[in-house]
Amino acid sequence: MITESRRHHRRSHRDLPQSLSLSLSQSLSRRPLRQGLHSSLRSSLRSLAIGLLLLAPLPAWAVDYLSAVDDLPLAQGLTEQKDKTTVFDAPVGKLITAYATGNVKAADVVDFYDSTLPQLGWEKTASGTYHRKAETLKIDVLGGQGGGPVNVSYTVSSQTK
Repeated sequence: MITESRRHHRRSHRDLPQSLSLSLSQSLSRRPLRQGLHSSLRSSLRSLAIGLLLLAPLPAWAVDYLSAVDDLPLAQGLTEQKDKTTVFDAPVGKLITAYATGNVKAADVVDFYDSTLPQLGWEKTASGTYHRKAETLKIDVLGGQGGGPVNVSYTVSSQTK
């Protein structure tokens, strides 16, 4: 024999008062909305995580650029000597000289520029000499023998048309 309290639990929502039945159906209809909010929250958290990764410190392979020539990268291991940089700007053109030094192999520096500069629009015209539009870039790599530091000089000259 089923007791009265058990019979109460077996009632369907059709047996419930209309206000409670309406509340139940509204609650069930909100379920997709809650799932949508959950999905939206998850998407927002994913975007936040990606944003934080982008703001994290750059890895060791990040490239620095010369201060006076903003699209000329420094080979890995070189440090610019900013106090030696000169810039002459005249109506007929511009002349920039910059210097860098580091404990790297001279051949690695030459290989870096031979492979990187063509990707930046520079065409190699001779050993250590590159040309782009009205600009000429000369890179001299000195030293590095016997484990000593490598000294690199950069000269960029441009002519105004």
